Amino acid sequence: MLKINFKLYVGIFILLLSTLRGCFFLITGLPPTQILVFSSTILIIALILIFSNPLKFYLTDNHTLFKNVIILNVIAGIFWTIIELGFSGFSTGLVREFFLIFYAPLCILIFLEIEYNVLRNWIYFIVLIISISCLLDFWVSNVYPGFPDGRELKNYYLYKIIPPTTDIYEGRIGLIIRSHGITGSYHDSANILTFCSVFIAGNFFYYKNNKFIEALLLIISLLALFTTLSLANIIACIIGLIIINFSVSKGLFIRTLFSLSVVISLLYFFETYFEIAKYVLPQLDLSGDKMEGMLRFGESTFFENFISFLFGHESYTGISDLGYHTEIAYLSILMQYGILVAIPFFILLTLPIYLYIKSSKKLRNEIFVAVVSISIGVLTLWHYGSLIRSSSIFLFYALYSIVIKKFYFEYSKS
Repeated sequence: MLKINFKLYVGIFILLLSTLRGCFFLITGLPPTQILVFSSTILIIALILIFSNPLKFYLTDNHTLFKNVIILNVIAGIFWTIIELGFSGFSTGLVREFFLIFYAPLCILIFLEIEYNVLRNWIYFIVLIISISCLLDFWVSNVYPGFPDGRELKNYYLYKIIPPTTDIYEGRIGLIIRSHGITGSYHDSANILTFCSVFIAGNFFYYKNNKFIEALLLIISLLALFTTLSLANIIACIIGLIIINFSVSKGLFIRTLFSLSVVISLLYFFETYFEIAKYVLPQLDLSGDKMEGMLRFGESTFFENFISFLFGHESYTGISDLGYHTEIAYLSILMQYGILVAIPFFILLTLPIYLYIKSSKKLRNEIFVAVVSISIGVLTLWHYGSLIRSSSIFLFYALYSIVIKKFYFEYSKS
């Protein structure tokens, strides 16, 4: 009798629906109304509830540390949500917030049932679609037909994939219009391309896969990342690539030569045709407007910030305004959820790093690429919070599941 692995198909469906939802609206022609967008979120919630089987997971003796962290995060989320309901009452936004921060990690239990090669290939597919959409976006906006017709054409398609109530921030640096891509946000597209490019680079350098396809995909994804002009994500990606490149001495010269060739070629291309340096370098000026914006912390006092840091709920209590003004997602999370709720969430995000440290040398080699990719994903929270949006978080947890699966398989053998 043929046995169907439902978790395999559900896990892939969750990844596709969360990251490439814009393709669904483009293909079907359905309007991206708030109802349809929220319905897709409800559908993912239902699928996770049905197929993650959290009760069975709780009753098993395996995955003890991971299980405790998951449970602690959920309990903290319930506690925070009950208080938030008292402040603001019920809202779909609150449901979505609880789901993405505290409930979504249960999807890891679904991804654990998907073979590594299958999961990797679907991640590659998603990266390819997002990359192509960013490249097309950039070409139409800046090359042909270019400004202003290209901008109008781009906005026409953006309104086909994002709700009409969502404002489109064109986003430009100098005269260059930034790529939004199929996610509808240059920050969200850049975030996915950042930690997934690190994942692709690691697989390309260290594992025996299809080297030509991975090299080509890596170049395409990095080119697409540059078109978003999301400097914080680009810098995070470069940090990840440096870690991947220099962590192993064997083959270092060839890796470094390839990496430098790709990066220098991309910089040469953008500088030659778009004079990117004169637009980007001022963004890195520590005394410039960009850095000033990143270091904006509002006008609330230290005591007011400390109260919100302890108890959270800043958006409804209004005790402080640090979380509202800052562009640093770590601080926004702390001020919104409070330290007692935020700590379990941050522990959850960084657990793979701890498991890597605890692992044997052999296992470290197997999970190294996934751990570095996850770490870079967490690092991107230094600017905005795209990682904890629905477009990125399930891809992040898909990579997360690779570490959990390999670590506890090794642990069960020992």
